[in-house]
Amino acid sequence: MRKSENVVLKKLDILIAQNIQDSAMSPDFLCQEIGLSRSQLHRTLKQETQLSLSHYVRQLRMAKAKDLLANTDLRIFEIADAVGINSHQNFTTYFKSAFQLNPSEYRAREAQLQASRISHRENSIAVLPFVNFSNDQEQEYFSDGITEEIINVLAQVPALKLVGRTSSFAFKNKNEDLKSIGESLGVSYILEGSVRKAGQKVRITAQLIKASDGYHLWSQNYDCALNDIFQVQDEISAAILEEIKDELLGGMSHEVVRRKERDPEAYEYYLKGLYCLNEYSNSENFRRAINFFEQALKIEPDYVACLIEIASCHIQLWFFSQIDATESIEKARKLIDRAYELAPNMASIKVRDAHYRTWHTWDIQYARELLEQALVLTPHNSEAHMHLGVVKTYMGEYESAEASLLEGIAIDPLSSILQYSYAWLMWYQNDIDRCEQIADQLISFKPDFWGGHYFKGIAYLETHRSGEALQYGEQSVALYPSSITYCLVAQTHLLNANFKEALEIAAKIEGQIDQFPVSNFDLGHLFMGLGQFEKSSKYFQKGLEDREGRMLFLLPSSRRLKGIQSLPFYKPIFDYMKTVQKM
Repeated sequence: MRKSENVVLKKLDILIAQNIQDSAMSPDFLCQEIGLSRSQLHRTLKQETQLSLSHYVRQLRMAKAKDLLANTDLRIFEIADAVGINSHQNFTTYFKSAFQLNPSEYRAREAQLQASRISHRENSIAVLPFVNFSNDQEQEYFSDGITEEIINVLAQVPALKLVGRTSSFAFKNKNEDLKSIGESLGVSYILEGSVRKAGQKVRITAQLIKASDGYHLWSQNYDCALNDIFQVQDEISAAILEEIKDELLGGMSHEVVRRKERDPEAYEYYLKGLYCLNEYSNSENFRRAINFFEQALKIEPDYVACLIEIASCHIQLWFFSQIDATESIEKARKLIDRAYELAPNMASIKVRDAHYRTWHTWDIQYARELLEQALVLTPHNSEAHMHLGVVKTYMGEYESAEASLLEGIAIDPLSSILQYSYAWLMWYQNDIDRCEQIADQLISFKPDFWGGHYFKGIAYLETHRSGEALQYGEQSVALYPSSITYCLVAQTHLLNANFKEALEIAAKIEGQIDQFPVSNFDLGHLFMGLGQFEKSSKYFQKGLEDREGRMLFLLPSSRRLKGIQSLPFYKPIFDYMKTVQKM
């Protein structure tokens, strides 16, 4: 439901909450207390929530029940009474309808997640972005890069639960106390520090702090030349591991693997590329990142990390229709193969290879094997968990897919792409309520990321709330203009029978094919909605021939168009996609 500032709804919510135990709470009572007739209240609710009064009351009862199941030891029949449902059987039916799990299953899942969170916290650490103390603010990339490199070194220790980069960087330039940050990230320890770079000289200050009480366990200053930076990063990581080994690592020492030292200039280009890539906001940043990584490779052609990151950029640009396949996906394959030649057993290469095989060659089983191998090497690799969740989804293993994604989110809880993937999973398996809930969370902590607005619009579209769907669709276009977001807006117009507007968008997208990469899947899906089945099927067929990644969305995206899969234009296409994935 959309959060509304409507005063009537606020009063209604308070009134229902105050009387939620009353099973006899009637519409007449609610109308009398609020001061509206039944027709007035019904009209307000329908306009704001698309729900009748009885369903709205039930929704709030179930939300309260969900909270009690997760946070109290009350027995299920006691919770049913506490939310005004006299029949245990009805309570179970209502709860399962709302959340796709019965009350016992939901409580068991929450207990398991809570145990995982507690375990994760017991031996966990977050590395906050080191502060740039250089006089030149253009050196921000350098302090961010030092932070990320230390994260990468600490990630070598399987027994150490390390919060992912995205979540740690969510607190950059935020004036929050460390105890609050520790609670938000669910960690016991926090590493923070500063970097001052002047020419070829670098000073790094690092301090390890206990999150619960702010106690400083260790601090150190490091002065070095730029070409000694790798040694200093390793020294900082080794000192941290020594300090926390008794409490977090069972007294066992862990040595970090010494990395190959790099040419200082190549390393700076690499850090600049990471800085652009981690913005993850638009295609221009991906292209700038590619340029910096390529500059590094001109100096050091065997810089494996740069090869992997360029491949990642090309796959992302191709998947979201921002670059032509011949410019991107073929380059990605060559870069991955070259990286294998240099480091055949590196986890990050296996993850990128699986990424490529999932979306382009559709070799789902082999992609899964690669990801499982990568997780043996780096158990806390949030990206590997994310891609494994996607692969399991295509294999029809929805519960296991969700578990993999939640494992990735536990490692990097504020990662926008992980939350985006989680919303996608819920949409894929037709759990639209949870898709919308996750989209809300994503918008709340990353409002400038198009993905949250996109899936919020999708949720409204799937539940026939066209006005809200259009609002969020247009917001996603403003943040990320591409065929995927434009098609959401067009589908919303179709829901309102505004064929003229939808056709104008289709013409606009088609008109850009020669000058701007456009997804065949998006056009096929749009013309399917317009009833132009022959034209639609030709785009889908082209998508098959090009192995477009989003063709894997064909089955769920057409589930509401009854009988469409059996039409002569579509049957061979749908039959083929069914052999690729389970649905």
